[in-house]
Amino acid sequence: MIDVPSVSVDLPDKYALSPSPIATSRDRYQPYRHEGPHALVEGLLLLFDGAEAA
Repeated sequence: MIDVPSVSVDLPDKYALSPSPIATSRDRYQPYRHEGPHALVEGLLLLFDGAEAA
């Protein structure tokens, strides 16, 4: 959640996210893309494991 302001458009009452639907896009959302559910879970596990170590 800490990254949301840096990749979104700041509107008066919300943050708007608008990633490209193209999987190979090199937009600002590219570091957050995952190839599928397994890759998403792997990314979350790495994130949570890093949070525990901190």
